[in-house]
Parts: sequence; structure tokens; C-alpha cells
Amino acid sequence: MRMNKAGRLRIYSDDSDKHAGKPVYQWLIEEAHRKGLRGATATRGVMGFGNHDEIHSSKVFALSADMPVVVEVIDSREKLLAFVNDIDRALENILATFDEVDIAIPGASGS
Repeated sequence: MRMNKAGRLRIYSDDSDKHAGKPVYQWLIEEAHRKGLRGATATRGVMGFGNHDEIHSSKVFALSADMPVVVEVIDSREKLLAFVNDIDRALENILATFDEVDIAIPGASGS
């Protein structure tokens, strides 16, 4: 197995956040795919709060349809920075973080 350095972009939003008539997470993943990025995943949170300063929870008594969603995109630092610049204006009030990660490539020799 070989380990390579890559970048991870995390974008935090809510189910109710929309762009171009779609949920933000769907639009982001479609854009990442269209731009040929290595991979993207949307994960729904069970509880959280953010810009709207409201706690969202999946507990039955909350009956919240506005759950937190995190989109993670993996690729090189350069490609992720270009992606962020492309989507920046479309995503007002959305929090994004970037960090460096090690990715494992099964079946590849070397280190």
C-alpha cells in the first residue's frame, strides 16, 4: 500500500440550504464530479448548529427537516483551491474548512 498526500475540503450546510434549485450538498457533489475531482461524499449529521444559531436534531420530538450536512471532497490542494474559488460566490453563509490528509492506495507499492 502506498500513502500519498492529498487535500480534504469540508463544506458545512443544512438540508434546507439551496443553490440553483437543488440542495447545496447535491449541487456541490455534481459540481465536483463535473470538474473531475477525485471524490466527494455528503453525510447527514444527527445534531448540530451553525450560522443560523439554531440547534438541529434528528430526535423525534424535534421533527427537524433541517439537518446538518457535511460534504467532503478529496483531491490535490491545487484542484481543491480552484474548486473553492469556482463555487465561492454561490455559497454565501456556508462554512468550509481545508486540511491535508494522507490517502492510502491499496495494491500500490512504495511509501
